[in-house]
Amino acid sequence: MNWRSASLSEWSPVRLNFAACALPACIVALLLYTVPDLIKQSSTNDWPLTRGSVLESETYRITPILGRLRLRFRYSYNVGQEHLESTQIALGQIALPFWDMKSFAEAHPPRSDINVSYNPLTPSESVILDGSQPWQITTIFVFSTVLTGLTARVWFELLKRRTRNVANG
Repeated sequence: MNWRSASLSEWSPVRLNFAACALPACIVALLLYTVPDLIKQSSTNDWPLTRGSVLESETYRITPILGRLRLRFRYSYNVGQEHLESTQIALGQIALPFWDMKSFAEAHPPRSDINVSYNPLTPSESVILDGSQPWQITTIFVFSTVLTGLTARVWFELLKRRTRNVANG
């Protein structure tokens, strides 16, 4: 048997049992990682809005070749008589996907006006993107569906082998 075989029928029972446990663990880990951020981000839906101004907006790479794309974004806004600045685009760890960074920076050039949602209890806490973004929910759905499908395939193969072993034994 080839260790890297794509056919589950060639996998050993140990590998199948490992996959049957590891795939659901990945689904749980994915949900534990993303759901708290989605809940945190949805709390910004009720925050009041104010007008702000973009101070700095650009994408860059830490290393020139194949470096991970980063976004440098800074904006200012006023709450009452208080002038505030922030760099936070959204709450949580998942702010913008890498494929949206460049278009986000181009859509919000320096000196452009933006809507800023701010926390009424702590006005220095603010975001540009309020609420959960559709791409986040879609990404979670797709990954969960793929991992669930793989898990079902592995479980089916285990069940098929056990049935064959009972019939032969």
